[in-house]
Amino acid sequence: MTEQAHTGGDMASVKRGGMGKKALRRSDFDAVTFDVFGTLLDWEPEIASFFRAWAARNGLAVSDRDILGAYDRLRQPLQDLRPALRYPEVLKRTFDALAAEFGGRVERARPDAGCPDKH
Repeated sequence: MTEQAHTGGDMASVKRGGMGKKALRRSDFDAVTFDVFGTLLDWEPEIASFFRAWAARNGLAVSDRDILGAYDRLRQPLQDLRPALRYPEVLKRTFDALAAEFGGRVERARPDAGCPDKH
């Protein structure tokens, strides 16, 4: 198995285990990034739960699969268009678009309405 490691402008292949393994040093890297949502945190259950309760309050019969599919489809263009947009704003705009698509009301009883409560 080979990993790609970015080291000082060069891509270096690093074999896991066995002979030919190149040791990585922290000094080889300027930064390490992670795609947190969906990689380290599985927050689909929280998104589905939030929208399931929202759909019930709006009298909508929508499956988790339909909600999550619409959520992802509507969220992605926002992030492509405005990559630096703060994620709470992405969530709110996605909620607005999803509500319009499914015919539900947008509730703004609190400043973070449209954002799952648990992070």
